[in-house]
Amino acid sequence: MSELIVKYDNYLNQLALSSFTAVELDLLMTICSKMKNQELNIVSLSFDEIRELSEYSRSSNEELIKSLKETNIKLSKIACTLENESDVIQFVLFTTFWIKKKEKTLTIQVNPDFRFVLNALDKNFTRFELSEFIRLNGRYSKQLYRLLKQFRSTGEFQITLQDLRNKMDIPESYDLRDIREKVLKPALKELSPCFKGLKFEAKKEKRRGNPVTGYKFTFAKENSKNSKDDAGSLNEKIEKKSSKKWNKDSGKKKGTFYNFEQRDYDYDRIEKELLNMDNID
Repeated sequence: MSELIVKYDNYLNQLALSSFTAVELDLLMTICSKMKNQELNIVSLSFDEIRELSEYSRSSNEELIKSLKETNIKLSKIACTLENESDVIQFVLFTTFWIKKKEKTLTIQVNPDFRFVLNALDKNFTRFELSEFIRLNGRYSKQLYRLLKQFRSTGEFQITLQDLRNKMDIPESYDLRDIREKVLKPALKELSPCFKGLKFEAKKEKRRGNPVTGYKFTFAKENSKNSKDDAGSLNEKIEKKSSKKWNKDSGKKKGTFYNFEQRDYDYDRIEKELLNMDNID
């Protein structure tokens, strides 16, 4: 398999990829890796390329088409929302998701107003190797892997119990013992080769009964100097150069969504574009 890097804005980790199977997560991350830094380009992937990169094991084109359709259907149902004090903007990540059966290709285009998710990624991004993600078997392992990779430079990740349920798509019927034995322990066992010294502990509230309110994950932080795609690499320098141009064109207002920092966007312009108004600043 070709070595590809999946790299996206941390905003994508805020979304609950509910009901995605392990196969569908593989397909989604494969698509994201190919759409990285493509701006508004329309990108076409052959079925053969998708199979190779995602290690899709089912042989028939009909099964692949069904898997791609289900992946996009589930993605389109997610409430992708950006919100600050004055605006609420909802969107889909891909405006074009065209499966061409006869040509055996998938054609994709990123939503123009929200290309920040996969483009000009200079800060606040998550990055990992596609091949490493694909090799994971469990869907809980894949979901947790993405969340942990956001904190690869610090080696510490904390999450509330409800956020863990939402982001890893854990059934509400699972009690704390189920979460520990059926979700976290198997996931950490599979992820241990990817994160040295990976362990977790329950965070408890200091009141009667000491109820569990969340979890803290710790692991050895990655050494960016040894990273094949670190900030000092040629690829990263190119991305920084692109980022300066993108930030210059995006306006000067700064917004914060879901308690995490985003880049600068001109929300007045975005709102007018979404409302199809003619006079755009």
